[in-house]
Amino acid sequence: MDQKSLLRSVYEIAPTVDPATALSVGEAEWPAIDARAANAEDAETCRLLSLSASEVGDRMTADLWRGRARVRAQEIGWPEMITALEMTRAFKALSVRNDDYARGRTLDFIQGEPSSVKIIQQLEPVAFGPDSGISVRPKSASIALIRRFVLEKRGSFQLAMNQWDEAVDSFTKAIDAAEGSRGFLKARGGLALA
Repeated sequence: MDQKSLLRSVYEIAPTVDPATALSVGEAEWPAIDARAANAEDAETCRLLSLSASEVGDRMTADLWRGRARVRAQEIGWPEMITALEMTRAFKALSVRNDDYARGRTLDFIQGEPSSVKIIQQLEPVAFGPDSGISVRPKSASIALIRRFVLEKRGSFQLAMNQWDEAVDSFTKAIDAAEGSRGFLKARGGLALA
């Protein structure tokens, strides 16, 4: 299957509709992905398959597909995709801090993790840098999406650490960056919590 057809197929079911089937399709198509020149569609497909693996609780496979996405994004010069993939490290740090959320996933149970904020902050130069112009679908990693994500996630991690003023600042900036997208409501919700 060519990269555009593959992305369409995976996008319809990954990561939450049928992640197991998405992963099966990905594994069957991996030799073709690996054989062709790096491209944005395959990078996005690999990212979606990483999310699918996470959805079924297979962290090793998620890391494998995330690495495949990162290599392709690096080869084609897609820093927004690399930034989206790197955000995972911040969530992993928070998960480790909270024993995989054994006590719960709501703010009243989550303990903040300083390294999560630091990881997000190191991504800000890309989020506020030039646009690569690469996009394969409306929700793929664009500069506008990454900018909002960085601000919104930074605010969320600051909330978990009881850094109220910093969280208010992050969510206020995320609202400005949302520009009427569905992220506007998420950022407003975060601001209300802060």
